[in-house]
Amino acid sequence: MTRHQRLVTACTIASGLVLATITVVVAANWEAAFAHFGDVVATQTARADARLFRLGEVMSIRSQLEAHYGASAEVTYDTDTGPRILVLDLALDLPPEPPGDIAGMRAREVALFAVASTEKSDQIDIVRVRLPGPSGDLQSFDFEIGDLRSTTAASTPG
Repeated sequence: MTRHQRLVTACTIASGLVLATITVVVAANWEAAFAHFGDVVATQTARADARLFRLGEVMSIRSQLEAHYGASAEVTYDTDTGPRILVLDLALDLPPEPPGDIAGMRAREVALFAVASTEKSDQIDIVRVRLPGPSGDLQSFDFEIGDLRSTTAASTPG
């Protein structure tokens, strides 16, 4: 075997060892890398869903609330705090001293109307309704989406 042949053989063996080492490293880390990729895709999908909800559904719910209640409405969709919250601010005229819990009942009615107005209620965890209180400050009422759905299902004849 000539010197050149030995050099080519040594380079071939070295290349094979490098390739085998790279294969082992990639195979060992492949599962972790793939799991991370799945997390990234899931996060991006959730962000895209939230963005689409904000663009279309918020405007639709707002216009339906304004048409139904005859009051100006501000509708936002918040996903930054953890749960996905649909926030409804309505400028409804309520009696100055509502008897009992009229404000709470009206807030629940508004929340039910908003949930019924969208086909994407699966992207909502909480509906927050804010109505003007007796002294002009906003009263805030939070409703879990599961409670609203069970109320809607119970009132639907079937």
